[in-house]
Amino acid sequence: MTPELPQTATILSSLGQAAFVWDLASDVIVWSDHVGAVFPDVPLPQLCNGTEFGKLIEPERGVRSEAMRQVAPLHGVDGTPYRIEYGVRTHSAAPLIWVEETGCWFAGPDGRPARAQGIVRINNERHARDEQLLKLSRHDPLTGELNRTHLLATLAEVIEESQRFRFACAFMLIGIDHLARINDAFGFDVADGVVLEVAQRIRARLRGGDTLGRFSGNKFGLILKNCTMDDMTVAAERFLAAVRDEVVPTKSGPVAVTVTIGAVSVPRHARSVEEAVNRAHETLDSAKRRRIGSFSTWRPNVERDAQRKVNIRVTDEIVTALNERRIVTAFEPVVHADTRQTAFYECLVRMRQDDGRAVLAPDIVPVAERLGLIRLVDHRILELVVAELASAPDVTLSLNISPETTMD
Repeated sequence: MTPELPQTATILSSLGQAAFVWDLASDVIVWSDHVGAVFPDVPLPQLCNGTEFGKLIEPERGVRSEAMRQVAPLHGVDGTPYRIEYGVRTHSAAPLIWVEETGCWFAGPDGRPARAQGIVRINNERHARDEQLLKLSRHDPLTGELNRTHLLATLAEVIEESQRFRFACAFMLIGIDHLARINDAFGFDVADGVVLEVAQRIRARLRGGDTLGRFSGNKFGLILKNCTMDDMTVAAERFLAAVRDEVVPTKSGPVAVTVTIGAVSVPRHARSVEEAVNRAHETLDSAKRRRIGSFSTWRPNVERDAQRKVNIRVTDEIVTALNERRIVTAFEPVVHADTRQTAFYECLVRMRQDDGRAVLAPDIVPVAERLGLIRLVDHRILELVVAELASAPDVTLSLNISPETTMD
């Protein structure tokens, strides 16, 4: 027996869909049967008038008309396709119904939309899924706060606004102290609980308009708009006390937690995201060295800035000398006291300069260690020493290298 095909309207209704034809000149909408299954509790007269139906749409009432103005008309029997999504609220207390509308519109003699036809369908599950994916792409999954990418994007916007409209802001880095110890003592799940609790305590003490995000595993970034230097200090003390004054309850028992805060005034002392992050990070590290659980603000320092310029210049000189093979060795004989015969040779590092002079080890090694270049220097010297021993295997050489290099 051949099955009977039901009416199109019945099929659409079973799928949570309804078809329509909208005459824009008269603003009349004609719907397929069972449209009430898609829009329950909405009187049919309101559905059948474009203006009245638009009053139910959120967030933009004119989204349907605007969709037809954004695409140039295609003349012909097929019309111009469009697809939009919007919410419909049947009454003030009702939840929002998310609807996907797919259709095409036809232009009148003046080229403007005159008629539209299409299908609407309930899209609540897909919309919720899309919203969840969007949230996951923007927010830290543990705390629900902004992730680092979107925190820094917001910071860039705030810096630009503060420069344009001349208002003061602050960027803070809030570091959870000794989180690694909590990991080791209680496990990562307890540490995650501590991170979440700290985020919630900070969140509870923010003003409207402030932005909190997770900067890294144990650090939060905080943007405070319309915040002077004095306001920054008051806010920091509020956050310090919020974390410090009550222990954090965990499944392994209460854990005492503190945070340390480094901050910089924007745009007074930081006119870019890079400057804000670097200076807040530098101040946070300085505060931790001075006293755990404290707060510090970045301030200009002439001596520090001058030393950094020297560091940059010396770093460039050492790296250039390494690349140009101007890091060399000098061999100093060490003799027996009684026979005056050479016992071995001590290998000394030298850096030849362009003018032929040589920079001695005391002027190279401490600087290389401080700037993190000592491994490169040691490896170069070891290379030279191995080559020397290969050419003169009977020679005994003595060589000092840094403790860091011995771990390689």
